[in-house]
Amino acid sequence: MLNRLSVCFRLSIYGLALAGGLLGVATSSAQDALAPRSTTTAATTTATAPTEPTLVVTGDELPGAYGAPGAFSRSRFSPLTTAYVLPPGSVYAAFIYEGDVFHEGKPDHLFTEEVEVGLPYRFGIALENRVERFAGDTENSAFSVEARYALADWGKIPLNPTLFAEYRFGTGKILHEEGPPPPPGKEEEGGPPDLPDAYEFRLLLSQEFGERVEWAFNAFFERENVGASGVLPRASRRRSCSNGNGSKSAWKCGIRILP
Repeated sequence: MLNRLSVCFRLSIYGLALAGGLLGVATSSAQDALAPRSTTTAATTTATAPTEPTLVVTGDELPGAYGAPGAFSRSRFSPLTTAYVLPPGSVYAAFIYEGDVFHEGKPDHLFTEEVEVGLPYRFGIALENRVERFAGDTENSAFSVEARYALADWGKIPLNPTLFAEYRFGTGKILHEEGPPPPPGKEEEGGPPDLPDAYEFRLLLSQEFGERVEWAFNAFFERENVGASGVLPRASRRRSCSNGNGSKSAWKCGIRILP
């Protein structure tokens, strides 16, 4: 019996702060060459028709990060999987929706807004805000500060390892425990507890195989700073295991086959 259905989508805006991605090159003759010209002699008069200027427009894909293909230079390989780093001077903004529909109980909705900036020397920093809605309650649940560093330019090391660190400030409540909500009448007494602060480390791996297969893998470890509940909301979306003391390890994987 299906007791859970998860959906996720992402709306992304990507741009360059220091350079444009579309270049227009125009070449034309001198200004006086655009006007009609005529030459007159004692015997004949010759008129020259106006010359149309030549306009050439060329468009290139936004630059890749340190030689990486475009799919790995956009911060997120998929809505929930990250890969490599952004090009220096670029800005990435995303809105991500995640929803869970359970066999019993009301659905859970998570909205994430993220802004990331690419820095020189294969560094990047990001800010992330999460809003959760469940059973009629809406909470600004968490605010995160993230940083990542790629160990080398693209293709220099197999699987292009990238280090990722995040600190999450809990700003709301734990609206429900991990997994399906409790049956009616068995909600936690005293109201939902505060969402604790937590930190997370990830190892990001990504690779392009041939010209048609793109692959990314995230392994991470997450731990709460306070509280002994061992409950980290949203971890149920990821293949994970908890040791019961507020820490959690997990992995995520994405693959894309190009036509």
